[in-house]
Amino acid sequence: MADYSSVKSFSHKIANDLQRVDAVLANAGISTNKFALAEGLEQTLTVNVVSTFLLSKLCLPALERTAKANGSPTHLTIVGSNVHAFADPTSITTLPQGQVLSSLSNEKSADMSGRYFLSKLLVQLCAQELAAQTPKTERSGGVPSVIINGPSPGWCKTPLFRQDDGGAIGRNMLRLIGRTGEVGARTLVSAIIAGPETHGEYLSESQVKNASVWVRSDEGKRVQKEIWSELQEALSKIVDH
Repeated sequence: MADYSSVKSFSHKIANDLQRVDAVLANAGISTNKFALAEGLEQTLTVNVVSTFLLSKLCLPALERTAKANGSPTHLTIVGSNVHAFADPTSITTLPQGQVLSSLSNEKSADMSGRYFLSKLLVQLCAQELAAQTPKTERSGGVPSVIINGPSPGWCKTPLFRQDDGGAIGRNMLRLIGRTGEVGARTLVSAIIAGPETHGEYLSESQVKNASVWVRSDEGKRVQKEIWSELQEALSKIVDH
């Protein structure tokens, strides 16, 4: 996911080698407090945001093809997190429009302590906008051909925290109240079989829940479209390269 050519190669196999694709679960991500670049952007943004939506964009035709052939929706599940609510929105609202990703990739000003939270805020915004732009089919009574949702698996004891573990407090809290990876995975399985009522929604505990107050605000909705436009431009260049 840190290499766009790898994402494109994998997506090509999905589109050309599989006869049907019922679900795509975009689950890969990193959490790190160390600054590094991947594909010209800070690596958390590359992996968690850009490559996640590159994969989603390239897999959508295969999902739509399967939905049409079988007469029932397929699923694109983009894993989010409740920590999107912990991100500081001013980290993006104070940056030049259309230059958010590049500005966040400036090592001198990058706040890596909150970077994972911020990446999940960007994922939440972009997943919602992608769902909003996914056409609904008249044949299925207005149900989208591809159901796009964003579950939070909760705080899980997985290698995600191998680099940034939150220190002694974070390690002890995770040990006490963290879910196992298997329990967290149940929420993801639930999302890829969920109904159309979850389209464009944030899920937690396998139920539709509200995204953060800011995401639902007028400012959040405006920034959602701006970020999506910037991401779309970046994805188009990657696909054409």
